[in-house]
Amino acid sequence: MALHRILRYFKKDKFKKFSKARILIDNVAVGSSETRQKMLEYLKKFKIINIREQMYILDIDKAGQLGINWTDLREQQMTNTLYEFLEKFTEWAKK
Repeated sequence: MALHRILRYFKKDKFKKFSKARILIDNVAVGSSETRQKMLEYLKKFKIINIREQMYILDIDKAGQLGINWTDLREQQMTNTLYEFLEKFTEWAKK
């Protein structure tokens, strides 16, 4: 799942923010996969992932509001809210 592939790299930094270097996310987590590129764009569009200098910052509260939960992602569990989020992504990605 593209969402899991991208978000699994985010870890808390010393400021208690979930962040990761943009170069790692862009080149390793996303790479040349069109689906993962669109997912990253979608996450940025809805400000789940924000850019600060050379880092991507994950807004864990906003992610939670949209049904993205760390435990469910790690275990690759599909909740109804996550399913709805992915359905909306699929519709958006078709445009």
